[in-house]
Amino acid sequence: MKSRNLERYPAWSDAQEALKYITKGKARGSKVGLWVRGESQQRFGFLGKWAGNRGGLVLFIGIIPLAILCLAIQQILLDTTLASLWTPDSGRLLQELNYVSRVSGLTTDTNEMLIQTPKENGHQSMLNPKALLEHLLVLQKALSVTTDLYEVTWSLKDLCYSANMVEFDIQFIDQIFEKIFPCVIITPLDCFWEGSKLLGPDFPIQIPAFQGPIKWTNLNPQELFMKAKLAGDASVAEFTYEILDGFMKRAGIGSGYQEKPCLNPQDPECPATAPNKGSRTPPDVASIMAQGCFGFAPRFMHWAPDLIIGGTVHNKSGQVIKAGGLMSTVQLMSSSELFEFFDKTWRLHHVEWTEPKAQAVLTAWQTRFALEVSQLTMDEDRSQQFNFYSFTPAGLDSVVESASQFSWSWGIARVVAVVITSAIVGVALGSSGGNEDPDAKVPWKVRMGLVFGGSMVALLGTAAGGGAACFLKIPFNVVSVQVLPYLTMAMVSQVFYILLYSQINSNSDAKSTLKKHGWSLMLGVVSSAVFIAAGALFPIPAVRSLALQGAIFVTIGSFALLLLYPAVCQMVLKRRKAPSPTIRNEVSMKTMNNIKGPGIPLVHVDKKSSEMSKEYFMKNNNVTMNNTSANNTKLNFEKFNEDPAMVDLEAGNQDSCETCAVKSWVDLYLLLINWKWFTGIVLLMYISVVIAAGVGISKLRLGLPITDVVPSHSAEWEFLTAQGKLFPVYHMKAVTKANFDYPSKQKLLHKFHETMSGLPWVIRDDNGGLPPMWLSLFRSWLLRLQEVFDQEWKLGYLHKDGWKEGASADGILSFKLAVQTGHMDHPVDVTQLPNTRLVNGDGEINPRAFYVYLTAWAWNDPLAYGSTAANMKPEPRSWVHNPEDKDLKIPKSAPIKYADITYLLRTSQEGDLPEQHQESQILAFVAEIRRICETFETRGLPVFPWGIPFRFYEQYLNLPMNSGIVLGLAAGMTCVILFFSLGFSLRPVAVVVTISLVTMSQIAGTVGWLGVGLNALPVEISLLGVSFIVFISIQIVVAFCCIPGTVLDRYAVSFNLVGPPCVQSLVLITLTALILYSPDFTFIFTHFTLLIAISSLFSLVNFLLLLPVLMTTIQPQCWLVGFSKIDPTLLAPLTPSPVVKRKSSKSSSGRSSSRSGGRSSRNNYPPPPYNLRGSNFNKGSYHSGRAPTSRTPSEHSLSTITEEPTSCATRRSTEVIVQPQVVVETFDRESSATKVSLNAKFKVEVHSSVHSNPHTCVNTSTNMSENSGTSGSTSSSGSFTSSSASSSTSSYNDKIPAED
Repeated sequence: MKSRNLERYPAWSDAQEALKYITKGKARGSKVGLWVRGESQQRFGFLGKWAGNRGGLVLFIGIIPLAILCLAIQQILLDTTLASLWTPDSGRLLQELNYVSRVSGLTTDTNEMLIQTPKENGHQSMLNPKALLEHLLVLQKALSVTTDLYEVTWSLKDLCYSANMVEFDIQFIDQIFEKIFPCVIITPLDCFWEGSKLLGPDFPIQIPAFQGPIKWTNLNPQELFMKAKLAGDASVAEFTYEILDGFMKRAGIGSGYQEKPCLNPQDPECPATAPNKGSRTPPDVASIMAQGCFGFAPRFMHWAPDLIIGGTVHNKSGQVIKAGGLMSTVQLMSSSELFEFFDKTWRLHHVEWTEPKAQAVLTAWQTRFALEVSQLTMDEDRSQQFNFYSFTPAGLDSVVESASQFSWSWGIARVVAVVITSAIVGVALGSSGGNEDPDAKVPWKVRMGLVFGGSMVALLGTAAGGGAACFLKIPFNVVSVQVLPYLTMAMVSQVFYILLYSQINSNSDAKSTLKKHGWSLMLGVVSSAVFIAAGALFPIPAVRSLALQGAIFVTIGSFALLLLYPAVCQMVLKRRKAPSPTIRNEVSMKTMNNIKGPGIPLVHVDKKSSEMSKEYFMKNNNVTMNNTSANNTKLNFEKFNEDPAMVDLEAGNQDSCETCAVKSWVDLYLLLINWKWFTGIVLLMYISVVIAAGVGISKLRLGLPITDVVPSHSAEWEFLTAQGKLFPVYHMKAVTKANFDYPSKQKLLHKFHETMSGLPWVIRDDNGGLPPMWLSLFRSWLLRLQEVFDQEWKLGYLHKDGWKEGASADGILSFKLAVQTGHMDHPVDVTQLPNTRLVNGDGEINPRAFYVYLTAWAWNDPLAYGSTAANMKPEPRSWVHNPEDKDLKIPKSAPIKYADITYLLRTSQEGDLPEQHQESQILAFVAEIRRICETFETRGLPVFPWGIPFRFYEQYLNLPMNSGIVLGLAAGMTCVILFFSLGFSLRPVAVVVTISLVTMSQIAGTVGWLGVGLNALPVEISLLGVSFIVFISIQIVVAFCCIPGTVLDRYAVSFNLVGPPCVQSLVLITLTALILYSPDFTFIFTHFTLLIAISSLFSLVNFLLLLPVLMTTIQPQCWLVGFSKIDPTLLAPLTPSPVVKRKSSKSSSGRSSSRSGGRSSRNNYPPPPYNLRGSNFNKGSYHSGRAPTSRTPSEHSLSTITEEPTSCATRRSTEVIVQPQVVVETFDRESSATKVSLNAKFKVEVHSSVHSNPHTCVNTSTNMSENSGTSGSTSSSGSFTSSSASSSTSSYNDKIPAED
């Protein structure tokens, strides 16, 4: 019967065999844990056996699917739009954004902006004529660019937002106003006459009866109007002048720019009406711009100082004395507005005009604008004094897209750096010193080659993970391209470092390695993937992609290593272990001088202290008492040196005298954790660490500056940096939706506007008044008409039958409005005159005719309507008032489904506000405005905020709750997985969860201390960092549960098994984080290079210091423990010992001889001619073939097998049969030494007597199944005297098969 070849720790090496001890009642432990591990070991063992025997086939079969997945990378989907990457794509905000896009067609702002600052480290103020003139020159040339697309030349006039003008249905007048009305440009130059140079028109207007071309530089609108009125063109009705005059007065259009001061009074074109014409004294720019600037329509075009000058410094009286920057903004149409404006026009009749083409036109022109600014700033004189930064949303997306593209040079360089680093770490820290077999030691070149092979498999698995992510349509971004692949290569190194360490240091084959480590590795990979993938619950697309792709990369890369890397190692190592042609059989057993246990320093055993060696032998080798050959204990006898023979009682943990002299870092570490003060010092240290982490957590600030996610030192990054520092002003809109009765709930809308205007962040006008709202201007227009109606009704110009000659245009319009009923069936009712009021006494517009009045206001006061930027949807119906038209019917507009209320918000009054304070201010007004909107929504007003701050910052309002959910779910799922996988035991789960929470708190505290803005990305990176400690802790915990003994011994053995490669992987991850540094993106350094390195260092420290304290404190149960109270590592035999019948000495000797003869006949070997001193063998029995006639029974044995009860008056004897494994060193003259494992059967008989002078006789007979020579020594203590037995060496010429 073939004997079982069990190792010392059955739960670790063969859990199914270990489970039998519990089922047969020979031990106690966790049946579930052993069953789960046993089932997994069976499958991993099959995989390892297949990889070991057919390594080439395994590599071929494994590489094919990985290569197929790599091909899917061609279908990569890149997402490079900041708005889509960092804007939540679920929840309330997504619904609001979809509503705005669906109803209004507006997706983002399309303004073109230019910022001018002094040179770096310059302290000069920008409030001087020279700076403004340079600003004018650059802006004027940049705005003159054109672009050719779709066979059309596009200029600024085609794309910009222009002020609306009243239509007169008189062609030449409408053409004049269309050309003369300029683009809306918010600029500090509007404070001066030079601002008119930006308004054009590009081609001056020629008007009959007027001398010279007309441009805004010489246009006086009021004077022109008076001349036209005096000219008295017969084709122009009197009412037309009256309407135009009223329009100009309401807009505040007067002399235009002719009465504004000139920046250069010596300019020949400076008008004579300028207050400083010809003056040699420069204008006081600071005082002129103190209250802001005004456009050509001052009433509706007031540019607040915060919009045009930034970084201001005020004196004690509040006057601006210094500014650090100037900014101009050109308002462009959105793509939907541009599409609607040119749809069905003659210019594009040859093109299938679509909204994407409109967006292409906008992008092309903005790109030309930015390029022109860049070229202008290269002027030597200008570049030495000022910086100019331009910004366009299209340019921002373009620069992010270019930075997100994969660079082969950078990619190859980083891969090579990671591979070289992994090889250096693998060789430098790969040896465990005293635990490595010196005879099987792998040269550093071979070890480095194996590490290179593992890195290549990791690279292939990572690439396959990328292909799987592409196949699943998970969009890639800059993090997926620039960071994740290289970080994943380092993370999966945890797997191949452990596999390599096991195969080299314990001299195991692929099957044994996967049986021992496969289950724990898979459990660690799954738990790590759970932590990483938990970040997908955040509604941020960039973070979700990072979480899902990270989990996929780690999972596929790790399982690729589990499948392929054992085959690689086995193929290389098996070739090195090939046996030599000739084997020299020379085995000698000498005195056992030293015994080394797991994790315990070598102990010298004196020959006289035989009892000590016996007890140590029993304790450290789990000798099982069993007289049958089916379950004999395996011992390893190995030749360590030529002179002093060493016996190692632990398989795979041999030591040499050379490694004893210099202890490795593992030995020093194990000595450290055995120090009596270790636990106390670690606990005190971690109490301090937790307190420091708590302080750091209290310093956490929410936010992610947009400059962090934009490529550094690009034009867009420079602009955003300057804007955040100098112009902390944000545009926002309060969007009112459908399902709201605007006519009957006007008070609620006014109350909302008053509440919003009362916020400290809202910019008011120069008189401290409320910013305009469409409903307020609408009401003001109607109130003015109501006054005209009342006045002319009293004068008799208006009556129930109509109006008389002399009635004004506004009077006639008010009459038409007053008779409107708002009903479609009978829209006009003159009987309600004069009692009907356009606006009642409560300040509410007549609800019944509300939408009729809206039609009249939108088209007859277009400048006021356009200035509110209400952007109503559906747009009011078209109707232009004609005083000569007797028709009283006015079309009624459709109910409002969408309307904007615009606000300007600022975070500070003074410049140079710290970025952290700005972000806190943004979050404060975002939270407050959202609270106001929710309050009014409960009162019946469906309103929500819209703008950049809400798109990018509102996510932080729910970040604490979302982070708690993500962390709780990750920890909960990991607990469930570990609970069911580790034998329904809470203690190992508690160890993993505790160390994970401590690591998370350390990372969070560090984020607070470093001042990194907290957002979803650092939380996901923290989960990534926690996955490091989760993985390696699971490896230790699983090994700890399989090892019996004291707590410190269990941890020492566990650390020897998996600790060194775990340390290797953490060191590699730390170094890889430094490789990831990218100068293009700030957040890659702050969030990945910095946080990943810190997380891995925390994991390393916690693994080495905190984990042993937790293990010794919580003490997870061992899955297999014996019933012995003295030493629970001792296991009872699986089958009971046979009862030895009491016979005479003769019969006993005969039985012994027959056994030897039978064994010999089965193996075709005669029994060796033993002649042991003290035995009762018949000297002639061997030669005659007869069995010995007698044997002295013994009460004592070298094993722990329970002896049979015997009589005290008789001499007793017992035989013990052990079957150890002998390691034989064989070599020939031409090849290196080779170790061969042999199985030998020893029969040891111990005889004793109960006389007063007892004498112990040890009879050792050997029946070897292979050619061997042995030398043994036994001893006893107590009341017995020691007796030794020796045997002669016999050798045979039979060939001995060698094992790997």
